[in-house]
Amino acid sequence: MADSATGADALLCAKFETSYGVAPTGDFVALPFISTNFGMTQGLVKSDVLGFGRRPQKGARGKKEVGGEIAVPLCTRSIGFWLKLLLGPPVSTAVTGGDSHVFTAANLKPPSAALEIGHPALPKYFLSTGVKLNTLAINWADENTKATLSLLGQNEVAAATSSGGTPAAIGSLDRFSAFQGVVKKGGTALGIVLGGSVSISNELSEFRPIRPDGLATRFDAGQFALTGSLTVRFEGDLLLTEATDGTEIELDFGYSATDASLMFSLPKVQLPKPKLPIQGPGGIDAEFSWSAFDDGAKSLTATLINDIESYA
Repeated sequence: MADSATGADALLCAKFETSYGVAPTGDFVALPFISTNFGMTQGLVKSDVLGFGRRPQKGARGKKEVGGEIAVPLCTRSIGFWLKLLLGPPVSTAVTGGDSHVFTAANLKPPSAALEIGHPALPKYFLSTGVKLNTLAINWADENTKATLSLLGQNEVAAATSSGGTPAAIGSLDRFSAFQGVVKKGGTALGIVLGGSVSISNELSEFRPIRPDGLATRFDAGQFALTGSLTVRFEGDLLLTEATDGTEIELDFGYSATDASLMFSLPKVQLPKPKLPIQGPGGIDAEFSWSAFDDGAKSLTATLINDIESYA
């Protein structure tokens, strides 16, 4: 009896492309993940032909679409790969106790990668090329810290052997803990934040001219989008004054461990005026659905400090 594929045996590896849509050679990097529905689909187009009575007629094959989501742990080391795919290569420098990698939103053409999902028990390996990261989202309510990635790709091929060579991990798994979260306003810690989320998006749009293979040609980056939410305990005018007056704030959030940190810095954030619902005798909470914009130089800086020398 043949073996069945299981999530426990599944593998994920990837490598940045030199030319868009062309699978790179050499060893890929092995990446930890939590779940995924990423892959290729090709639907059926229902026939619209009449003249055969009520007998259904054969339909056509639809276009090929590669995409989906991957949930990954907020690992102090491997998250750098996904930040590079989202924002482009960082500026890396040695700092006391490790290395600093600074990613900015200034890259107008994010890089692409080849991504392989493997099922060695079968064996079956699905290699997607021309993969770009559209959106990275983090929810502070998750007890197990993770990032949800929304990706788009150009093509997928299946094979009985891996295209990734001998993948090696980007260091060992070292996950940020939920209790290591940090939220600051203007450099000062906010002690009233109960939860929140952030979504960082390249706003990719598909370019699909007429071509015989049914594939998209590329995905173009649109206007950069930074949105999220903050749920805070109502304790006076903190944040409420800025939201009421329309005053922009500087917001920093992320995670800080003893030997690693990940901080997102947004110099200009707008807060909407929220309601203050009273739902019982307990504390009153307010939710701010914020959005960020460019201050003339940048809209986002992500700084990752760990023990990885480079993400080249």
